[in-house]
Amino acid sequence: MIETHKHSKFERPHINMVKVSVCFLIQGFLLLLSFGHAYVKSNEKCTMLNECAQFQGRTWTINILKSIINKICYINSGQISVGKRIYVYCQRQEIYNPCQFDEICKSQYSCPSLGRLRGTQKWKKILASRQCGPHAYCCPRQEFQDCPADEKCTRRDKCLRIHNTTLEDGAHLLVNRQCAVDTGAAASDKRHYTCCPEPGNVLPKSCGQAPASYRMAYGTVARPNKYPWMAMLIYENRRLETLTNNCSGSLINKRYVLTAAHCVVKPISVHPDLVLRRVRLGEHDITTNPDCDLRGNCAAPFVEIGIEYFNVHEQFSNTSSLESDIALVRLQTPVRYTREIRPICVPRDPIPLQKSRLEIAGWGATSHGTFSQVLLRNTVFENKYYCQNMMPFFRNESQICAVGLNGEDSCKGDSGGPLMITLNIQYREHVYLAGIISYGSENCGDKKPGVYTKTGAFFSWIKANLKP
Repeated sequence: MIETHKHSKFERPHINMVKVSVCFLIQGFLLLLSFGHAYVKSNEKCTMLNECAQFQGRTWTINILKSIINKICYINSGQISVGKRIYVYCQRQEIYNPCQFDEICKSQYSCPSLGRLRGTQKWKKILASRQCGPHAYCCPRQEFQDCPADEKCTRRDKCLRIHNTTLEDGAHLLVNRQCAVDTGAAASDKRHYTCCPEPGNVLPKSCGQAPASYRMAYGTVARPNKYPWMAMLIYENRRLETLTNNCSGSLINKRYVLTAAHCVVKPISVHPDLVLRRVRLGEHDITTNPDCDLRGNCAAPFVEIGIEYFNVHEQFSNTSSLESDIALVRLQTPVRYTREIRPICVPRDPIPLQKSRLEIAGWGATSHGTFSQVLLRNTVFENKYYCQNMMPFFRNESQICAVGLNGEDSCKGDSGGPLMITLNIQYREHVYLAGIISYGSENCGDKKPGVYTKTGAFFSWIKANLKP
Protein backbone atom coordinates (compact mmCIF):
# COMPACT_ATOMS: atom_id res chain seq x y z
CA MET A 1 0.00 0.00 0.00
CA ILE A 2 2.88 2.29 0.80
CA GLU A 3 4.36 1.76 -2.72
CA THR A 4 0.97 2.36 -4.30
CA HIS A 5 0.55 5.49 -2.27
CA LYS A 6 3.96 6.79 -3.30
CA HIS A 7 3.27 6.08 -6.95
CA SER A 8 -0.04 7.95 -6.90
CA LYS A 9 1.63 10.75 -5.00
CA PHE A 10 4.15 11.42 -7.77
CA GLU A 11 1.81 10.69 -10.66
CA ARG A 12 -0.52 13.62 -10.11
CA PRO A 13 2.01 16.42 -10.78
CA HIS A 14 3.07 14.66 -14.03
CA ILE A 15 -0.53 14.49 -15.22
CA ASN A 16 -1.05 18.11 -14.30
CA MET A 17 2.12 19.07 -16.20
CA VAL A 18 0.88 17.31 -19.32
CA LYS A 19 -2.45 19.08 -19.08
CA VAL A 20 -0.71 22.40 -18.64
CA SER A 21 1.56 21.64 -21.61
CA VAL A 22 -1.38 20.72 -23.83
CA CYS A 23 -3.28 23.82 -22.83
CA PHE A 24 -0.15 25.91 -23.31
CA LEU A 25 0.41 24.44 -26.78
CA ILE A 26 -3.22 24.85 -27.86
CA GLN A 27 -3.39 28.41 -26.58
CA GLY A 28 -0.10 29.15 -28.29
CA PHE A 29 -1.39 27.67 -31.53
CA LEU A 30 -4.60 29.73 -31.37
CA LEU A 31 -2.51 32.82 -30.65
CA LEU A 32 -0.28 31.96 -33.60
CA LEU A 33 -3.30 31.68 -35.89
CA SER A 34 -4.42 35.16 -34.88
CA PHE A 35 -1.07 36.66 -35.91
CA GLY A 36 -0.07 34.47 -38.86
CA HIS A 37 1.21 31.08 -39.94
CA ALA A 38 4.30 29.25 -38.77
CA TYR A 39 7.44 29.75 -40.83
CA VAL A 40 8.01 26.70 -43.03
CA LYS A 41 11.37 25.75 -44.51
CA SER A 42 11.70 23.88 -47.78
CA ASN A 43 13.14 20.83 -46.01
CA GLU A 44 10.26 20.55 -43.48
CA LYS A 45 6.92 18.75 -43.55
CA CYS A 46 3.88 18.59 -41.23
CA THR A 47 4.56 15.64 -38.91
CA MET A 48 3.03 14.13 -35.75
CA LEU A 49 4.93 15.45 -32.71
CA ASN A 50 5.68 11.88 -31.56
CA GLU A 51 7.44 11.20 -34.89
CA CYS A 52 9.51 14.37 -35.06
CA ALA A 53 13.09 13.42 -34.20
CA GLN A 54 14.18 16.94 -33.28
CA PHE A 55 11.73 17.02 -30.33
CA GLN A 56 12.05 13.41 -29.19
CA GLY A 57 13.74 12.86 -25.81
CA ARG A 58 13.72 16.58 -25.03
CA THR A 59 12.72 18.01 -21.63
CA TRP A 60 9.65 20.16 -22.04
CA THR A 61 10.99 23.47 -20.86
CA ILE A 62 9.35 26.78 -21.64
CA ASN A 63 11.80 27.36 -24.50
CA ILE A 64 11.05 23.95 -26.02
CA LEU A 65 7.32 24.60 -25.74
CA LYS A 66 7.77 27.95 -27.47
CA SER A 67 9.72 26.34 -30.31
CA ILE A 68 6.98 23.72 -30.66
CA ILE A 69 4.32 26.45 -30.79
CA ASN A 70 6.22 28.17 -33.61
CA LYS A 71 6.20 24.89 -35.54
CA ILE A 72 2.57 23.78 -34.97
CA CYS A 73 0.81 23.07 -38.26
CA TYR A 74 -2.25 21.05 -37.16
CA ILE A 75 -4.13 19.86 -34.03
CA ASN A 76 -6.03 16.57 -34.12
CA SER A 77 -8.75 17.14 -31.53
CA GLY A 78 -9.73 13.48 -31.68
CA GLN A 79 -6.51 12.41 -29.95
CA ILE A 80 -5.86 12.63 -26.21
CA SER A 81 -2.10 12.03 -26.22
CA VAL A 82 -0.09 15.22 -26.74
CA GLY A 83 2.37 13.47 -29.06
CA LYS A 84 -0.43 12.30 -31.37
CA ARG A 85 -2.63 15.36 -31.00
CA ILE A 86 -0.09 17.99 -31.98
CA TYR A 87 1.46 18.16 -35.49
CA VAL A 88 4.52 20.31 -36.15
CA TYR A 89 6.66 21.31 -39.12
CA CYS A 90 9.52 18.88 -38.75
CA GLN A 91 12.80 18.64 -40.63
CA ARG A 92 12.75 15.81 -43.16
CA GLN A 93 14.93 12.86 -42.29
CA GLU A 94 16.60 12.00 -45.59
CA ILE A 95 17.59 8.41 -46.27
CA TYR A 96 20.75 8.43 -48.34
CA ASN A 97 22.28 5.62 -50.33
CA PRO A 98 25.79 4.45 -49.47
CA CYS A 99 28.28 4.70 -52.33
CA GLN A 100 29.97 1.64 -53.76
CA PHE A 101 33.70 0.97 -53.50
CA ASP A 102 34.40 2.51 -56.91
CA GLU A 103 32.46 5.71 -56.15
CA ILE A 104 32.94 8.86 -54.15
CA CYS A 105 30.26 11.11 -52.62
CA LYS A 106 30.46 14.61 -54.11
CA SER A 107 28.42 17.43 -55.62
CA GLN A 108 26.88 16.70 -59.02
CA TYR A 109 28.53 19.87 -60.35
CA SER A 110 31.98 18.47 -59.56
CA CYS A 111 31.11 15.10 -61.11
CA PRO A 112 31.47 15.28 -64.94
CA SER A 113 30.15 11.72 -65.31
CA LEU A 114 26.80 12.72 -63.77
CA GLY A 115 26.76 16.02 -65.62
CA ARG A 116 26.86 14.23 -68.97
CA LEU A 117 23.64 12.41 -68.09
CA ARG A 118 21.77 15.68 -67.51
CA GLY A 119 18.85 15.98 -69.90
CA THR A 120 18.30 12.24 -70.30
CA GLN A 121 14.82 10.80 -69.66
CA LYS A 122 15.85 9.17 -66.38
CA TRP A 123 17.98 12.07 -65.10
CA LYS A 124 15.90 12.73 -61.95
CA LYS A 125 15.57 9.02 -61.20
CA ILE A 126 19.33 8.54 -61.52
CA LEU A 127 19.98 11.46 -59.17
CA ALA A 128 17.54 10.14 -56.58
CA SER A 129 19.09 6.68 -56.63
CA ARG A 130 22.63 8.06 -56.37
CA GLN A 131 22.09 10.64 -53.59
CA CYS A 132 24.49 10.02 -50.72
CA GLY A 133 24.07 13.23 -48.74
CA PRO A 134 22.59 16.74 -48.85
CA HIS A 135 23.22 17.94 -52.42
CA ALA A 136 25.79 15.16 -52.87
CA TYR A 137 25.74 12.12 -55.14
CA CYS A 138 27.71 8.94 -55.73
CA CYS A 139 30.19 9.75 -58.49
CA PRO A 140 32.40 7.18 -60.25
CA ARG A 141 36.02 7.52 -59.17
CA GLN A 142 37.10 6.93 -62.78
CA GLU A 143 36.88 10.07 -64.92
CA PHE A 144 35.80 9.91 -68.55
CA GLN A 145 36.40 12.11 -71.56
CA ASP A 146 33.94 14.66 -72.89
CA CYS A 147 32.09 13.68 -76.05
CA PRO A 148 32.75 15.65 -79.25
CA ALA A 149 30.23 18.34 -80.13
CA ASP A 150 28.52 16.12 -82.68
CA GLU A 151 28.18 13.13 -80.32
CA LYS A 152 25.89 12.65 -77.32
CA CYS A 153 26.58 10.71 -74.13
CA THR A 154 23.98 7.94 -74.41
CA ARG A 155 23.26 4.68 -72.62
CA ARG A 156 24.95 1.97 -74.65
CA ASP A 157 21.78 -0.02 -75.38
CA LYS A 158 20.09 3.17 -76.62
CA CYS A 159 22.85 4.00 -79.08
CA LEU A 160 21.89 2.01 -82.17
CA ARG A 161 25.07 3.07 -83.97
CA ILE A 162 27.03 1.07 -81.37
CA HIS A 163 24.54 -1.51 -80.08
CA ASN A 164 23.71 -2.96 -83.50
CA THR A 165 27.31 -3.18 -84.65
CA THR A 166 28.78 -6.67 -84.58
CA LEU A 167 31.95 -7.32 -82.63
CA GLU A 168 33.68 -8.40 -85.83
CA ASP A 169 32.94 -5.19 -87.72
CA GLY A 170 32.78 -2.59 -85.01
CA ALA A 171 34.43 -3.58 -81.74
CA HIS A 172 36.86 -0.72 -82.27
CA LEU A 173 33.93 1.71 -81.93
CA LEU A 174 33.74 0.97 -78.19
CA VAL A 175 37.38 1.81 -77.58
CA ASN A 176 37.80 5.12 -75.72
CA ARG A 177 34.12 5.99 -76.23
CA GLN A 178 32.87 5.54 -72.65
CA CYS A 179 31.68 8.87 -71.25
CA ALA A 180 29.78 7.95 -68.06
CA VAL A 181 28.66 5.04 -65.90
CA ASP A 182 25.48 4.48 -63.89
CA THR A 183 26.86 2.42 -61.02
CA GLY A 184 23.34 1.70 -59.81
CA ALA A 185 22.51 -0.37 -62.90
CA ALA A 186 23.40 -4.06 -63.05
CA ALA A 187 23.19 -4.86 -66.78
CA SER A 188 26.32 -3.86 -68.68
CA ASP A 189 24.49 -2.08 -71.54
CA LYS A 190 22.42 -0.08 -69.05
CA ARG A 191 25.35 0.64 -66.76
CA HIS A 192 27.73 2.08 -69.35
CA TYR A 193 27.20 5.24 -71.40
CA THR A 194 28.98 5.82 -74.69
CA CYS A 195 29.64 8.78 -76.98
CA CYS A 196 26.98 8.04 -79.58
CA PRO A 197 27.68 9.17 -83.17
CA GLU A 198 25.11 11.29 -84.92
CA PRO A 199 22.88 9.50 -87.45
CA GLY A 200 24.21 9.22 -90.98
CA ASN A 201 21.43 11.41 -92.36
CA VAL A 202 22.62 14.48 -90.45
CA LEU A 203 25.08 17.06 -91.74
CA PRO A 204 27.24 18.18 -88.80
CA LYS A 205 26.93 21.64 -87.28
CA SER A 206 30.68 21.80 -86.83
CA CYS A 207 32.39 21.52 -90.21
CA GLY A 208 35.06 22.93 -92.48
CA GLN A 209 37.56 23.60 -89.71
CA ALA A 210 41.20 22.59 -89.98
CA PRO A 211 43.84 23.08 -87.26
CA ALA A 212 44.99 26.71 -87.31
CA SER A 213 48.62 25.76 -87.83
CA TYR A 214 47.68 24.05 -91.09
CA ARG A 215 45.90 26.98 -92.73
CA MET A 216 49.02 28.18 -94.61
CA ALA A 217 50.51 26.05 -97.36
CA TYR A 218 54.01 26.19 -98.74
CA GLY A 219 54.27 25.90 -102.49
CA THR A 220 51.93 23.42 -104.13
CA VAL A 221 52.40 20.77 -101.44
CA ALA A 222 49.73 20.91 -98.75
CA ARG A 223 50.83 20.66 -95.17
CA PRO A 224 49.87 17.37 -93.49
CA ASN A 225 46.12 17.31 -92.80
CA LYS A 226 45.52 20.84 -94.00
CA TYR A 227 42.38 19.40 -95.57
CA PRO A 228 41.15 16.82 -93.00
CA TRP A 229 38.07 16.01 -95.11
CA MET A 230 40.15 14.66 -98.01
CA ALA A 231 39.21 11.09 -98.85
CA MET A 232 41.23 8.77 -101.07
CA LEU A 233 39.19 6.18 -102.96
CA ILE A 234 40.96 2.81 -102.97
CA TYR A 235 40.24 0.41 -105.86
CA GLU A 236 41.13 -3.24 -106.25
CA ASN A 237 42.47 -4.40 -109.60
CA ARG A 238 40.93 -7.85 -109.80
CA ARG A 239 43.16 -8.90 -112.68
CA LEU A 240 46.46 -7.80 -111.15
CA GLU A 241 45.31 -8.29 -107.54
CA THR A 242 46.68 -4.88 -106.57
CA LEU A 243 45.28 -1.73 -104.96
CA THR A 244 45.32 1.72 -106.54
CA ASN A 245 43.88 5.18 -105.96
CA ASN A 246 42.18 6.71 -108.99
CA CYS A 247 39.88 9.30 -107.42
CA SER A 248 39.31 11.44 -104.36
CA GLY A 249 36.29 12.60 -102.40
CA SER A 250 35.24 14.77 -99.46
CA LEU A 251 34.00 13.59 -96.07
CA ILE A 252 30.69 15.36 -95.31
CA ASN A 253 29.65 13.47 -92.16
CA LYS A 254 30.58 10.36 -90.21
CA ARG A 255 29.08 8.00 -92.78
CA TYR A 256 29.31 9.62 -96.22
CA VAL A 257 31.90 10.77 -98.73
CA LEU A 258 30.85 13.00 -101.62
CA THR A 259 32.62 12.36 -104.92
CA ALA A 260 32.11 12.43 -108.70
CA ALA A 261 29.71 9.95 -110.27
CA HIS A 262 32.25 9.04 -112.95
CA CYS A 263 34.55 7.77 -110.15
CA VAL A 264 32.16 4.93 -109.39
CA VAL A 265 30.50 4.33 -112.77
CA LYS A 266 32.35 2.40 -115.47
CA PRO A 267 33.93 2.85 -117.95
CA ILE A 268 34.57 6.63 -118.15
CA SER A 269 37.14 6.90 -115.37
CA VAL A 270 36.93 3.53 -113.67
CA HIS A 271 38.68 0.76 -115.60
CA PRO A 272 36.57 -2.41 -115.98
CA ASP A 273 39.12 -4.32 -113.88
CA LEU A 274 38.82 -1.89 -110.96
CA VAL A 275 36.38 -2.29 -108.05
CA LEU A 276 35.94 0.40 -105.40
CA ARG A 277 36.72 -1.27 -102.07
CA ARG A 278 37.67 1.24 -99.39
CA VAL A 279 38.02 4.89 -98.45
CA ARG A 280 41.20 6.14 -96.81
CA LEU A 281 40.94 9.13 -94.45
CA GLY A 282 43.65 11.12 -92.69
CA GLU A 283 46.18 10.50 -95.49
CA HIS A 284 48.85 12.88 -96.79
CA ASP A 285 51.95 11.06 -98.04
CA ILE A 286 51.12 7.61 -99.42
CA THR A 287 54.71 6.43 -98.87
CA THR A 288 54.70 6.99 -95.09
CA ASN A 289 52.43 6.06 -92.22
CA PRO A 290 52.15 8.06 -90.06
CA ASP A 291 52.77 11.35 -91.83
CA CYS A 292 55.26 13.77 -90.27
CA ASP A 293 56.15 17.38 -91.08
CA LEU A 294 59.64 18.84 -91.45
CA ARG A 295 59.90 19.45 -87.70
CA GLY A 296 59.18 15.84 -86.85
CA ASN A 297 55.61 16.40 -85.66
CA CYS A 298 53.59 13.35 -86.68
CA ALA A 299 49.89 12.91 -87.31
CA ALA A 300 47.87 9.84 -86.38
CA PRO A 301 47.98 6.92 -88.84
CA PHE A 302 45.43 6.98 -91.66
CA VAL A 303 42.11 5.13 -91.34
CA GLU A 304 40.62 2.85 -94.01
CA ILE A 305 36.92 1.94 -94.00
CA GLY A 306 35.08 -0.42 -96.33
CA ILE A 307 32.36 0.67 -98.75
CA GLU A 308 28.76 -0.30 -97.93
CA TYR A 309 27.28 1.08 -101.18
CA PHE A 310 27.22 4.21 -103.34
CA ASN A 311 24.45 6.37 -104.81
CA VAL A 312 24.82 7.96 -108.25
CA HIS A 313 22.65 10.90 -109.31
CA GLU A 314 19.76 9.67 -111.45
CA GLN A 315 20.45 12.23 -114.19
CA PHE A 316 24.17 11.54 -114.43
CA SER A 317 25.14 11.59 -118.09
CA ASN A 318 27.86 9.02 -118.68
CA THR A 319 29.07 10.90 -121.76
CA SER A 320 31.65 13.57 -122.46
CA SER A 321 29.37 16.25 -120.93
CA LEU A 322 29.32 14.53 -117.49
CA GLU A 323 26.18 16.35 -116.34
CA SER A 324 25.06 15.75 -112.72
CA ASP A 325 28.50 14.26 -112.01
CA ILE A 326 27.92 13.59 -108.32
CA ALA A 327 27.73 10.49 -106.11
CA LEU A 328 27.53 9.56 -102.43
CA VAL A 329 29.71 6.78 -101.01
CA ARG A 330 28.42 5.26 -97.76
CA LEU A 331 31.00 3.86 -95.34
CA GLN A 332 30.46 0.48 -93.66
CA THR A 333 31.01 1.97 -90.19
CA PRO A 334 30.91 5.55 -88.89
CA VAL A 335 34.26 7.29 -88.73
CA ARG A 336 35.24 9.20 -85.62
CA TYR A 337 36.37 12.78 -86.03
CA THR A 338 39.93 13.51 -84.96
CA ARG A 339 42.51 16.22 -85.57
CA GLU A 340 43.28 14.54 -88.89
CA ILE A 341 39.72 13.57 -89.91
CA ARG A 342 36.95 16.18 -90.04
CA PRO A 343 34.00 16.95 -92.35
CA ILE A 344 33.78 19.79 -94.84
CA CYS A 345 30.73 22.06 -94.94
CA VAL A 346 28.13 21.44 -97.66
CA PRO A 347 26.43 24.60 -99.02
CA ARG A 348 22.64 24.62 -99.17
CA ASP A 349 22.69 26.81 -102.27
CA PRO A 350 25.24 27.65 -104.97
CA ILE A 351 27.88 30.04 -103.59
CA PRO A 352 28.71 33.23 -105.55
CA LEU A 353 32.32 32.66 -106.62
CA GLN A 354 33.18 35.71 -108.71
CA LYS A 355 36.70 36.94 -107.81
CA SER A 356 36.80 34.49 -104.89
CA ARG A 357 39.94 32.53 -104.10
CA LEU A 358 39.24 28.82 -104.52
CA GLU A 359 41.37 25.81 -103.62
CA ILE A 360 41.67 22.34 -105.11
CA ALA A 361 43.57 19.34 -103.74
CA GLY A 362 44.36 15.78 -104.74
CA TRP A 363 46.91 13.04 -105.36
CA GLY A 364 46.47 13.22 -109.14
CA ALA A 365 48.97 13.57 -111.97
CA THR A 366 51.32 16.55 -112.11
CA SER A 367 52.30 18.53 -115.20
CA HIS A 368 55.04 15.95 -115.69
CA GLY A 369 52.45 13.20 -116.06
CA THR A 370 53.37 11.29 -112.89
CA PHE A 371 50.99 10.72 -109.98
CA SER A 372 51.87 12.57 -106.80
CA GLN A 373 52.81 10.67 -103.64
CA VAL A 374 51.80 13.59 -101.43
CA LEU A 375 48.62 15.64 -101.36
CA LEU A 376 48.97 18.63 -103.69
CA ARG A 377 46.94 21.84 -103.68
CA ASN A 378 46.41 24.76 -106.04
CA THR A 379 44.58 28.07 -106.08
CA VAL A 380 42.06 28.71 -108.86
CA PHE A 381 39.45 31.34 -109.74
CA GLU A 382 36.10 31.14 -111.47
CA ASN A 383 36.14 31.78 -115.23
CA LYS A 384 32.66 30.83 -116.42
CA TYR A 385 32.86 33.04 -119.51
CA TYR A 386 35.62 30.91 -121.02
CA CYS A 387 33.67 27.68 -120.51
CA GLN A 388 30.43 29.19 -121.81
CA ASN A 389 32.17 30.28 -125.01
CA MET A 390 34.65 27.44 -125.51
CA MET A 391 32.94 24.36 -124.03
CA PRO A 392 29.63 23.46 -125.71
CA PHE A 393 28.61 21.01 -122.96
CA PHE A 394 29.16 23.41 -120.05
CA ARG A 395 26.06 24.07 -117.88
CA ASN A 396 26.40 27.20 -115.75
CA GLU A 397 23.41 26.32 -113.52
CA SER A 398 24.99 23.07 -112.33
CA GLN A 399 28.71 23.40 -113.12
CA ILE A 400 31.63 25.68 -112.23
CA CYS A 401 34.46 26.72 -114.55
CA ALA A 402 37.77 27.60 -112.83
CA VAL A 403 41.51 27.92 -113.51
CA GLY A 404 44.58 29.35 -111.76
CA LEU A 405 46.21 32.69 -112.58
CA ASN A 406 49.08 30.79 -114.18
CA GLY A 407 46.91 28.07 -115.67
CA GLU A 408 46.88 25.78 -112.60
CA ASP A 409 44.19 23.14 -112.71
CA SER A 410 43.32 19.65 -111.55
CA CYS A 411 44.53 16.65 -113.51
CA LYS A 412 43.98 12.93 -113.98
CA GLY A 413 43.53 11.23 -110.62
CA ASP A 414 42.12 14.33 -108.92
CA SER A 415 38.55 13.53 -110.00
CA GLY A 416 35.95 13.60 -107.23
CA GLY A 417 38.09 15.85 -105.05
CA PRO A 418 36.95 19.16 -103.58
CA LEU A 419 36.80 22.66 -105.00
CA MET A 420 36.92 24.66 -101.77
CA ILE A 421 36.07 28.17 -100.67
CA THR A 422 36.73 29.66 -97.23
CA LEU A 423 33.91 31.78 -95.80
CA ASN A 424 33.87 33.81 -92.60
CA ILE A 425 30.80 32.74 -90.60
CA GLN A 426 30.24 34.47 -87.25
CA TYR A 427 33.90 35.54 -87.01
CA ARG A 428 35.19 32.03 -87.74
CA GLU A 429 36.56 30.61 -90.96
CA HIS A 430 34.71 27.63 -92.43
CA VAL A 431 35.68 25.76 -95.57
CA TYR A 432 32.78 24.88 -97.90
CA LEU A 433 32.61 22.32 -100.68
CA ALA A 434 31.79 24.69 -103.53
CA GLY A 435 32.31 22.05 -106.18
CA ILE A 436 33.48 18.54 -107.10
CA ILE A 437 36.31 18.02 -109.59
CA SER A 438 34.62 16.65 -112.72
CA TYR A 439 36.69 17.00 -115.90
CA GLY A 440 39.24 19.16 -117.70
CA SER A 441 41.72 19.24 -120.53
CA GLU A 442 43.41 15.98 -121.49
CA ASN A 443 46.75 17.81 -121.49
CA CYS A 444 47.42 18.83 -117.89
CA GLY A 445 49.11 22.20 -117.58
CA ASP A 446 47.86 23.66 -120.87
CA LYS A 447 46.29 26.53 -118.89
CA LYS A 448 42.71 25.61 -119.79
CA PRO A 449 40.00 25.77 -117.10
CA GLY A 450 38.58 22.71 -115.42
CA VAL A 451 34.91 21.93 -114.88
CA TYR A 452 33.44 21.20 -111.45
CA THR A 453 30.03 19.98 -110.32
CA LYS A 454 28.28 22.83 -108.46
CA THR A 455 27.57 21.23 -105.05
CA GLY A 456 24.97 23.77 -103.90
CA ALA A 457 22.78 22.96 -106.91
CA PHE A 458 22.45 19.37 -105.67
CA PHE A 459 21.87 19.98 -101.95
CA SER A 460 18.30 18.62 -102.01
CA TRP A 461 19.51 15.42 -103.69
CA ILE A 462 22.33 15.03 -101.15
CA LYS A 463 19.98 15.43 -98.17
CA ALA A 464 17.40 13.06 -99.66
CA ASN A 465 19.97 10.29 -100.08
CA LEU A 466 21.62 10.43 -96.66
CA LYS A 467 20.47 7.50 -94.52
CA PRO A 468 20.77 7.01 -90.73
